[in-house]
Amino acid sequence: MFSDLQPEPLQPSAFGSRFTLNNILLSLLCVTGTACSTTAPTEKVLFEDDRGSVALQTIANPSIQASHPISLEPSLLALLLRGLEIHDHGIGPHRRVVEGFAGQPATYPLFSEDQIRFLAPLLAEGLRTATANQAIEYRVVTTREGSNRLQSSIKETTSGSLYAHGRELYVILSEFRHNPMCT
Repeated sequence: MFSDLQPEPLQPSAFGSRFTLNNILLSLLCVTGTACSTTAPTEKVLFEDDRGSVALQTIANPSIQASHPISLEPSLLALLLRGLEIHDHGIGPHRRVVEGFAGQPATYPLFSEDQIRFLAPLLAEGLRTATANQAIEYRVVTTREGSNRLQSSIKETTSGSLYAHGRELYVILSEFRHNPMCT
């Protein structure tokens, strides 16, 4: 639907590119500060270790009423988590660079098998204990070893939340393989 839209190139201002860069950085700082200040507080941590965490949090939008508590088997949740994928279509005119062979977009599983074994029983517990105004917050951390002796290991975080509403399960992704060392 929006694939034909192309961003307009930034034009240097009368004050030079440094002024424009400062405005962009200030805008990003404001957006980041606003996003951090509106995050719902974690009410109860169900589990936390080096692999990640699962917690209950208040749903920030009071018009959303979840159908909690509900009972779902961890095996059913594992099946659902295995079916979640990330499709990398690229952005703007450079989207063809990240496409796979024959024009197919790259596809990645959202969670590894280890992450699924970690998350499924904890998410099932969260759905059983959450109330109608709570979502289940999840975070998984993966440590990838460096490709050689000179490269250090990399920690990546995938996080988000989920909640049930009626007969539907909403899975929200906040971060996918986020590496704080790259920002």
